[in-house]
Amino acid sequence: EDAWNEWARRDRCDVTGTMSFADIERLIVGSLAQDGEAIIRLIRQPFGRSAVPLALQVLEADLLDEEFVGKSSEPGSEWRMGVEVNTYGRPLRYAFLQRHPGDNNFQNNRQAQRHVLVPAADVIHLISQDGLRPMQTRGVPMMASALNTLHHLSGFQEAHLVRKRASSALMGFIQSP
Repeated sequence: EDAWNEWARRDRCDVTGTMSFADIERLIVGSLAQDGEAIIRLIRQPFGRSAVPLALQVLEADLLDEEFVGKSSEPGSEWRMGVEVNTYGRPLRYAFLQRHPGDNNFQNNRQAQRHVLVPAADVIHLISQDGLRPMQTRGVPMMASALNTLHHLSGFQEAHLVRKRASSALMGFIQSP
Protein backbone atom coordinates (compact mmCIF):
# COMPACT_ATOMS: atom_id res chain seq x y z
CA GLU A 1 0.00 0.00 0.00
CA ASP A 2 2.85 2.36 0.76
CA ALA A 3 4.38 1.73 -2.67
CA TRP A 4 0.98 2.33 -4.32
CA ASN A 5 0.45 5.57 -2.39
CA GLU A 6 3.92 6.75 -3.42
CA TRP A 7 3.29 5.99 -7.10
CA ALA A 8 -0.21 7.54 -7.05
CA ARG A 9 1.21 11.02 -6.42
CA ARG A 10 0.89 13.60 -9.17
CA ASP A 11 4.58 13.80 -10.06
CA ARG A 12 4.84 10.03 -10.54
CA CYS A 13 1.68 8.49 -12.01
CA ASP A 14 0.80 11.22 -14.52
CA VAL A 15 3.06 12.03 -17.48
CA THR A 16 2.27 15.75 -17.14
CA GLY A 17 2.93 15.74 -13.41
CA THR A 18 -0.31 17.64 -12.76
CA MET A 19 -2.76 14.94 -11.64
CA SER A 20 -2.72 12.40 -8.86
CA PHE A 21 -4.25 8.99 -9.47
CA ALA A 22 -7.48 10.16 -7.77
CA ASP A 23 -7.58 13.17 -10.13
CA ILE A 24 -7.12 10.84 -13.11
CA GLU A 25 -10.00 8.67 -11.89
CA ARG A 26 -12.29 11.72 -11.62
CA LEU A 27 -11.30 12.83 -15.12
CA ILE A 28 -12.03 9.35 -16.50
CA VAL A 29 -15.52 9.28 -14.96
CA GLY A 30 -16.26 12.71 -16.45
CA SER A 31 -14.98 11.62 -19.86
CA LEU A 32 -17.19 8.52 -19.81
CA ALA A 33 -20.25 10.67 -19.11
CA GLN A 34 -19.37 13.38 -21.63
CA ASP A 35 -17.77 11.40 -24.47
CA GLY A 36 -18.98 7.86 -23.80
CA GLU A 37 -15.37 6.72 -23.62
CA ALA A 38 -12.11 7.39 -21.84
CA ILE A 39 -8.64 6.70 -23.20
CA ILE A 40 -5.56 6.14 -21.08
CA ARG A 41 -2.18 5.49 -22.66
CA LEU A 42 0.35 3.50 -20.65
CA ILE A 43 3.81 5.05 -20.85
CA ARG A 44 6.30 2.44 -19.75
CA GLN A 45 8.96 4.63 -18.17
CA PRO A 46 9.37 6.32 -14.79
CA PHE A 47 8.38 9.96 -14.33
CA GLY A 48 9.29 12.36 -11.56
CA ARG A 49 10.85 10.65 -8.57
CA SER A 50 9.19 7.34 -9.32
CA ALA A 51 11.13 4.10 -9.46
CA VAL A 52 8.18 2.40 -11.17
CA PRO A 53 8.54 2.31 -14.98
CA LEU A 54 4.91 3.23 -15.62
CA ALA A 55 2.93 6.45 -15.95
CA LEU A 56 -0.51 7.27 -17.32
CA GLN A 57 -1.39 9.67 -20.11
CA VAL A 58 -5.09 10.56 -20.27
CA LEU A 59 -6.06 11.37 -23.86
CA GLU A 60 -9.11 13.17 -25.18
CA ALA A 61 -11.42 11.01 -27.27
CA ASP A 62 -11.12 13.64 -30.02
CA LEU A 63 -7.52 12.57 -30.58
CA LEU A 64 -8.64 9.12 -31.75
CA ASP A 65 -9.11 9.82 -35.47
CA GLU A 66 -12.61 8.64 -36.38
CA GLU A 67 -11.89 9.27 -40.07
CA PHE A 68 -9.05 6.72 -40.03
CA VAL A 69 -10.93 3.85 -41.68
CA GLY A 70 -10.29 1.16 -44.26
CA LYS A 71 -8.01 -1.78 -44.96
CA SER A 72 -5.16 -2.66 -42.66
CA SER A 73 -1.72 -4.02 -43.49
CA GLU A 74 -2.56 -7.00 -41.27
CA PRO A 75 -4.48 -9.76 -43.12
CA GLY A 76 -8.10 -9.95 -42.01
CA SER A 77 -7.90 -6.70 -40.05
CA GLU A 78 -9.43 -3.30 -40.73
CA TRP A 79 -9.41 0.23 -39.35
CA ARG A 80 -12.70 1.37 -37.78
CA MET A 81 -12.91 4.96 -36.57
CA GLY A 82 -9.24 5.06 -35.58
CA VAL A 83 -9.11 1.56 -34.10
CA GLU A 84 -7.49 -1.31 -35.97
CA VAL A 85 -9.43 -4.49 -35.17
CA ASN A 86 -8.94 -8.12 -36.15
CA THR A 87 -11.67 -10.35 -37.62
CA TYR A 88 -13.12 -10.85 -34.13
CA GLY A 89 -13.30 -7.13 -33.35
CA ARG A 90 -10.36 -7.19 -30.92
CA PRO A 91 -8.36 -3.93 -31.00
CA LEU A 92 -4.80 -4.25 -32.32
CA ARG A 93 -3.70 -0.61 -32.64
CA TYR A 94 -5.03 2.90 -32.19
CA ALA A 95 -4.47 5.85 -34.55
CA PHE A 96 -4.09 9.02 -32.47
CA LEU A 97 -3.75 12.46 -34.04
CA GLN A 98 -0.54 14.35 -33.26
CA ARG A 99 -2.55 17.51 -32.55
CA HIS A 100 -6.10 18.08 -31.35
CA PRO A 101 -8.39 18.65 -34.36
CA GLY A 102 -9.63 21.90 -32.78
CA ASP A 103 -6.14 23.38 -32.43
CA ASN A 104 -5.26 26.10 -34.89
CA ASN A 105 -1.91 25.93 -36.58
CA PHE A 106 -1.11 29.52 -37.52
CA GLN A 107 2.39 28.72 -38.77
CA ASN A 108 1.08 26.90 -41.87
CA ASN A 109 3.64 24.13 -41.53
CA ARG A 110 2.40 20.69 -42.40
CA GLN A 111 3.40 17.91 -40.12
CA ALA A 112 5.20 15.02 -41.77
CA GLN A 113 3.38 12.49 -39.59
CA ARG A 114 -0.25 13.17 -38.74
CA HIS A 115 -0.89 10.05 -36.64
CA VAL A 116 0.78 8.09 -33.90
CA LEU A 117 -0.04 4.38 -34.11
CA VAL A 118 -0.07 2.88 -30.61
CA PRO A 119 -0.34 -0.86 -29.89
CA ALA A 120 -3.53 -1.88 -28.08
CA ALA A 121 -1.39 -3.34 -25.26
CA ASP A 122 -0.42 0.25 -24.35
CA VAL A 123 -3.96 1.65 -24.38
CA ILE A 124 -6.81 1.33 -21.91
CA HIS A 125 -9.94 2.25 -23.88
CA LEU A 126 -12.93 2.39 -21.56
CA ILE A 127 -16.29 2.46 -23.32
CA SER A 128 -19.65 3.05 -21.71
CA GLN A 129 -21.51 -0.23 -22.34
CA ASP A 130 -25.04 1.23 -22.23
CA GLY A 131 -26.82 0.74 -25.53
CA LEU A 132 -23.82 -0.53 -27.46
CA ARG A 133 -24.01 -2.78 -30.46
CA PRO A 134 -21.87 -5.91 -30.54
CA MET A 135 -18.33 -5.21 -31.86
CA GLN A 136 -18.77 -1.44 -31.54
CA THR A 137 -15.36 0.24 -31.38
CA ARG A 138 -16.22 3.71 -30.03
CA GLY A 139 -18.31 4.90 -27.11
CA VAL A 140 -21.54 6.89 -27.19
CA PRO A 141 -22.18 9.77 -24.77
CA MET A 142 -24.84 9.08 -22.15
CA MET A 143 -27.01 11.94 -23.38
CA ALA A 144 -26.90 10.93 -27.06
CA SER A 145 -30.17 9.00 -27.01
CA ALA A 146 -31.97 11.83 -25.23
CA LEU A 147 -30.74 14.62 -27.50
CA ASN A 148 -33.20 13.89 -30.32
CA THR A 149 -36.10 13.87 -27.85
CA LEU A 150 -34.88 17.12 -26.28
CA HIS A 151 -34.61 18.68 -29.74
CA HIS A 152 -38.24 17.78 -30.53
CA LEU A 153 -39.37 18.97 -27.10
CA SER A 154 -37.73 22.32 -27.78
CA GLY A 155 -39.63 22.57 -31.09
CA PHE A 156 -42.89 21.64 -29.34
CA GLN A 157 -42.39 24.36 -26.73
CA GLU A 158 -41.66 26.94 -29.41
CA ALA A 159 -44.76 25.98 -31.43
CA HIS A 160 -46.89 26.10 -28.27
CA LEU A 161 -45.68 29.64 -27.47
CA VAL A 162 -46.26 30.82 -31.04
CA ARG A 163 -49.80 29.40 -30.96
CA LYS A 164 -50.53 31.12 -27.64
CA ARG A 165 -49.18 34.44 -28.90
CA ALA A 166 -51.24 34.18 -32.08
CA SER A 167 -54.42 33.33 -30.18
CA SER A 168 -53.89 36.22 -27.76
CA ALA A 169 -53.70 38.59 -30.73
CA LEU A 170 -57.16 37.55 -31.99
CA MET A 171 -59.79 40.11 -31.14
CA GLY A 172 -63.51 40.34 -31.56
CA PHE A 173 -65.81 43.36 -31.50
CA ILE A 174 -69.50 43.59 -30.79
CA GLN A 175 -71.26 46.41 -32.57
CA SER A 176 -74.88 47.34 -32.27
CA PRO A 177 -76.84 48.28 -35.42
